Amino acid sequence: MSNIIIKAATPDVAASILELNHKLDSETIYRAFAPGERETTVEQYSDHIGRLEASINSTILIAWDSDMAVGILEAIGGCFKRTEHIVHVNIGILKSHWRMGIGIKLFDALENWARQNNIKRIELSVFTDNKRALALYNKLGFREEGLKKDSFLVNGNYYDEFLLSKII
Repeated sequence: MSNIIIKAATPDVAASILELNHKLDSETIYRAFAPGERETTVEQYSDHIGRLEASINSTILIAWDSDMAVGILEAIGGCFKRTEHIVHVNIGILKSHWRMGIGIKLFDALENWARQNNIKRIELSVFTDNKRALALYNKLGFREEGLKKDSFLVNGNYYDEFLLSKII
């Protein structure tokens, strides 16, 4: 197993993270962006990372294998006083690095960060047929809260999503 390091994203690595996102968009249907749809520039993504760095309740965590970004977990905090204790999570790991415990490492780092930043609730959504992701989320203590019917349209097929959360 490789030595995977988890670090918070900084604007100076925006190009590497954007490259990772482009690869992830092409590897699976379980992403919001279709392959080639993401038009964000490195400068725009660098600015995005900078805004999240300055935020009290948002972060991007990156899994690094040597100098290559292989996984990402983006946690976006609620934007109102009454929801700033909540983060919504998006995660992706390159197929070449599946089954290496990277998802667990990313969520462990997220929970440590969350406790230090007064985050009480972590929520996410997942395609109902994404068995690998569902197994990970269940293992980590996430619980189903609801179902979004026909939430995504991919290659002419509609997909449902489960809404999951974890209280920490």
